[in-house]
Amino acid sequence: MKSYEFKFITKDNRLHSFALALPVLILLTVVSGFLLAFAIDRPDYAIRGLATGLPAILASFFLVMIYHKREIELTSSSNTLAISQRTLMIIFGILFNVSILILLLIPFRPWYYFVLILILYSLIFTQIFSRNANVLMILSEIILLMTSVICGMTLKYPLYFGWTDILPHLFFAKITYLSGHTLPMDYFLEYANFPLYHILIAESSYLLGLDLKNTLFLIAIPIYVILIIFIYKLFNLTTRNSQMSLLTCLIYSVTSVVILYGAYAITRTVAYVGFIIMIYLIYKGHSEKNEAVYRSLAILLSIFVILAHQVSIIQMVILMLFLLVCERIAGNKKYLSTNFFVLVNVTFIGYWFYGAYSFTRSVIASHIRPEYFETPVVKATVQSGNEWSFLVNNIDSSIFLFFALIGIGYILWKENKKYARVFSLFALSTLVLYTPNPIQLLWQSMILFRFDRFMLMLAPFMSFVMSAGIFAFLYYLRSKNVKIRSAFMIVLVLFSIFSFSSIISNSEDSNYFKSDTNRKYFIEEELIGYDHVSGHVPFGSSLHSDYETSRYFTQREFDESDALKLPYYRSYMINTYEGIPDYEGYILIREKQFLDTKLAFEEGNYFPTSENQIQLYTYLQGNNKVYSNTAVDLYHSS
Repeated sequence: MKSYEFKFITKDNRLHSFALALPVLILLTVVSGFLLAFAIDRPDYAIRGLATGLPAILASFFLVMIYHKREIELTSSSNTLAISQRTLMIIFGILFNVSILILLLIPFRPWYYFVLILILYSLIFTQIFSRNANVLMILSEIILLMTSVICGMTLKYPLYFGWTDILPHLFFAKITYLSGHTLPMDYFLEYANFPLYHILIAESSYLLGLDLKNTLFLIAIPIYVILIIFIYKLFNLTTRNSQMSLLTCLIYSVTSVVILYGAYAITRTVAYVGFIIMIYLIYKGHSEKNEAVYRSLAILLSIFVILAHQVSIIQMVILMLFLLVCERIAGNKKYLSTNFFVLVNVTFIGYWFYGAYSFTRSVIASHIRPEYFETPVVKATVQSGNEWSFLVNNIDSSIFLFFALIGIGYILWKENKKYARVFSLFALSTLVLYTPNPIQLLWQSMILFRFDRFMLMLAPFMSFVMSAGIFAFLYYLRSKNVKIRSAFMIVLVLFSIFSFSSIISNSEDSNYFKSDTNRKYFIEEELIGYDHVSGHVPFGSSLHSDYETSRYFTQREFDESDALKLPYYRSYMINTYEGIPDYEGYILIREKQFLDTKLAFEEGNYFPTSENQIQLYTYLQGNNKVYSNTAVDLYHSS
């Protein structure tokens, strides 16, 4: 017993010393990054680095100040606002109903809708810091608001497609719906062995009597937002701090990547839901008498994750390994079992090599080509000249990093013998996968190995350290004799800027926050035009169009296509407008999309300048226009 206590004390002292050195380490990292950017003659990288460098330096400064205020405690009950919870709830209810009316009555989300959403988030934030906070009501408000924001992106428009993966998944679900079995292996290798998502959508469509598109969002969104409850229970179980757990849930719900994937309800999103619930069951089982029941449920969830999405399980296993190591380093309890971790690995590796070998072989072959690793390749979107817009677009990331580093440093320094240190160390070790940094510039990391998908999986843990940072910063201000209302207003303003930036990053549909990105949804006239194609263009025809349209017509021919009466085309993305005269078959042009912003062709974006309009229509004149409406023109090559 004495030996264990000595080891724990030694480990605690090392973490404490590391926390004290953290501000210096942060400063050295930031300075090294800036020097490296200038050394390789890329000052634009240095400008991009300001998005993380400045908040990191500020966080280091405040950490040093906090370390000198030893009386700061996150469990302090004196730093709460004397505001009526009932009044805040009534105001929330009124404004929430107004926001719903705006969504129902106005064809797009106006600027004042986003302001109203910001006020609603601020009201919940205020409730969390008020005395006698009602946990059940606050969680209900977070879930309602999160659902409203996501539905405002999806159900409001004829067909939301996000990054376009929704479109082929709807086709796969339709095959499952009509045929009554999973996808045929010979034609759909990438998803034939991972059918749970498509079965879920198809079966739900049967039960609800709705079309697949509406079923997808009506089923996926509730499954997604219910995670708020599991996230609250996970952090409240391990930290015994309901106030911080509530703030974690609020930050999580307003984080841009969380909002995005709430609307982008595809296979990896559903697999992520299973992953978080699995983690909760593992932790819950440790603190309950019937541990075997929770462990069994966690095993079932791991199988669900494996069968829902092909490659998410690899990234989840990597994160579980990080979490397991952090627990061994910093944990005062052992929630995570090495045996469970090994079981998950054996299960997915066994299934990959025995149940889905053809898929596994193709994935490995496509990711280990020597030419991919000859030299680092910077993503095409990272260009000199857009670094200032990068700073504006990452305001939420900057505010997050400021509070997160404060939270990480404070917990490692002060929260002795508490499990929060495990989450803090885990967040620090995976921060490079979540915030803007040089790794996110590379094609190999972000496109080939999809490091960008780690962000959603890390969001709950990053929200936790940010919430800890907000509390530590607030209590530091109080220790400097700043009145509670003044200190709270400072924190509220920073949280509001973070929230507004996150919300606006998912507002491409609003006429008031336009960007040069294309719509992430099809309008009614476009869908009418697509229906005309499906009804009048012979199956198997060549169809040339922009990127989003080519993804809509992703249907490929297979043995049961005719029996199931499923349309199929040879869908191609237009390379350049100069090649249009040489195309055979049909050419589909989204004219309204072109005039509004641009069309995405294979060799780049095609903007609606006067010269481009003349050139495009000149090249199209040699073809017969066989269909036209206000949004779509269909041509047939002469």
